Amino acid sequence: CPPYPGVLTGGGNSALTAYATYCGAVAARYGPGGTFWSTYVGTARPVHNFEVWNEEYVYNASQKWISGTLTPQYSNPAAYAAIYNAAAAQIRSHTGCKAAAGVCLQTWNSATPGAEYLSTFLANVTQPVHLVSVHPYVLNNLAASYVPSVSTDRWKYFTQVADIRTMLDANSHASTDLWITEIGWFVESSPG
Repeated sequence: CPPYPGVLTGGGNSALTAYATYCGAVAARYGPGGTFWSTYVGTARPVHNFEVWNEEYVYNASQKWISGTLTPQYSNPAAYAAIYNAAAAQIRSHTGCKAAAGVCLQTWNSATPGAEYLSTFLANVTQPVHLVSVHPYVLNNLAASYVPSVSTDRWKYFTQVADIRTMLDANSHASTDLWITEIGWFVESSPG
């Protein structure tokens, strides 16, 4: 369940604050000079990049608890920006640590299918976006070079990689690295 602003933990505290604090603690433990490496027996391999939440834009990563049951809800790129802002500030407070945003161009799970996701996220983010994590899966086993004829379908294919780069560049994020961090799974559409 995403720690959206206003969501409380079981103890009645801010879930967003708790999550951001956790992210900072992970960076302090496993980042450069982290406490874990001072006791680790072997070669230190500090983590430099930490992704803040993964795929908030899909229904199973944006679910919420309602009366003890996980319930799908629409993704919320503005709320994800708040999560990113809080967690990235904590991650970046540790030397050598950077935050990565897990985004897509158009959301898979919104009141309006295919609604803008990245532009809303960028309009609400206040922390530097060092890295963007992208998962360019494709439908029907098509090659990465496939370009869909309908622009609203571009988010389903590798075309989203170039589209995301263009949007980042146009929104003062030309120095943001774009990483493809998941690939290989496919979805076949139903016949007819």
